[in-house]
Amino acid sequence: MNRKRLASAVILITALQSQWAAALGLGEIRLASSLNQPMRAEIPLRDIGDLTPEQILIKLASEEDFARSGTERAYFMTRFNFEVVVDGRGSGKVLVSSQDPVVEPFVDLVVEARWPNGRLLKNYTMLLD
Repeated sequence: MNRKRLASAVILITALQSQWAAALGLGEIRLASSLNQPMRAEIPLRDIGDLTPEQILIKLASEEDFARSGTERAYFMTRFNFEVVVDGRGSGKVLVSSQDPVVEPFVDLVVEARWPNGRLLKNYTMLLD
């Protein structure tokens, strides 16, 4: 009898967790600003499944993650804002913005995405001209 209950509990837990088992993805960044303007960019979210904006954390990667990727973490990027927008139909986007103008022509950005069952780092290189 106990084995049957244990098997039922395992099946139930697995079924409940499967809604978050999707591997969230980050698409290619689309830049909407130029040199000497505040940062305005959009990153499509892929395979978000039933995740809500509250379950998806997008931020600038840590100094250690930048170093591991061989990319310099410029101070001005610490002022970038990342806002997750989900449309309710299984897709969404990340709005990347800043208040201050970006005066560097090249931006090498490492973005970290976290959700209940995973973590992803993605590098972006942008040319602002």
